[in-house]
Amino acid sequence: MRILPQPISPKDPLRNTSWFTNTFTTYNTFAIIKVKDYRLGLINLAAVFMILIYVAVYQLLYSRGYMKLESPTAGSVRVSARFNFNQFNSMDVLEYCQKQYRSPYNLGCKYVNLPTITDESSVLIPTRVNITVYDRVKKDCQPTSQTWLSTDPSCLVDLYGTPNVKFVNQSNFYNPFPEKYTFIVDHNIRGYLTKTTVGYMEMDGELVDVNGDIIKVFPKNGNTNDYIFDLETLLNASGASLDKMESKGKSFRYEGMVLLVVLEYVNPWWKPYATHYTMSSQMVPSSEYKLLQSHFIDLLNPENTSHPKLTLVNYHGVKVFFKQTGSIGTFNLSETLINIVAGLALLSLSGTVVELIMLNFMPEKGDYYDAKYRVVDRDGLRREEEEEEKITLREVSGSSVTLNHQK
Repeated sequence: MRILPQPISPKDPLRNTSWFTNTFTTYNTFAIIKVKDYRLGLINLAAVFMILIYVAVYQLLYSRGYMKLESPTAGSVRVSARFNFNQFNSMDVLEYCQKQYRSPYNLGCKYVNLPTITDESSVLIPTRVNITVYDRVKKDCQPTSQTWLSTDPSCLVDLYGTPNVKFVNQSNFYNPFPEKYTFIVDHNIRGYLTKTTVGYMEMDGELVDVNGDIIKVFPKNGNTNDYIFDLETLLNASGASLDKMESKGKSFRYEGMVLLVVLEYVNPWWKPYATHYTMSSQMVPSSEYKLLQSHFIDLLNPENTSHPKLTLVNYHGVKVFFKQTGSIGTFNLSETLINIVAGLALLSLSGTVVELIMLNFMPEKGDYYDAKYRVVDRDGLRREEEEEEKITLREVSGSSVTLNHQK
């Protein structure tokens, strides 16, 4: 490899000057030097190519760098759950309903014929029910079917401890086929920047498992059946099972569990004017769930109305919470320019890295250093120009002499 010859330079005029002169009476300027070295050229070309791919493909398109993004606002979720009677069979086929099921959890099964327990953005599917009846409730406590009202503090019952009333009867059993309960999730979002409200039927989406694999697809403008799925699908998506043992040595069917279902909304880079959502499910570790309800009537023997009874119904089951999140947005010129400027800064950085390699790691680093850095003063530049003019005149005169001799 060969370094192109440099113009004649005088001796360094600042070699014997002070630090103050070197620092405050000089000016650094940039010069463009074209280095003909294929190794440095390939390194620079590879760096520039990777930066362009990163900025154009990943940052601007895939990461939607041309959009101003925001989290969905004013969204809502309404969950409906019910029996799927077409999927119910005899409970005799269920292992946990049999007497030989592992003791002391061989409780048997009874169908729980009640509406699903729902509230805003959540639903409870019972897996085990414990009904306990207590007696000797004071007659003057004015009980109703749900509660009582009294100024007498002795009427209060410790529902979460040991009730100060006499135990009468108890029934503890599993609810068969809880995995076959079906859901339909009515959800919608509104974007402050996009100024639009989108319902679940106006978006396409999918339900994915913990590995990101698609389990169910929710089409845009589909039929009602296209949006129905069961609890078993959610359990499979979260990698959970009701018959797995939890930390206390009891199954989740016995103790219950909590599932967190996340609805994530995005504007895909390939469809920037459409909204897409992904539904994912995850079990909350070391979780159990129960709901306690009180009734001032004997639910196990409703005909026994001789005097007031207290019935505590303890539901254990799968509590499903739905949470909305994501990032939606619209085109924004400022965001686009910011990402382009960031890309230009990366290009400048790559040039600095290539220059460091040239000056510190290449075998010809000394020649490169001499070619890059020159120190001159005003008189030195004038002398250099005069020397160049003399050289040019000699060359012209020599050519003239040669031409005259040939004639």
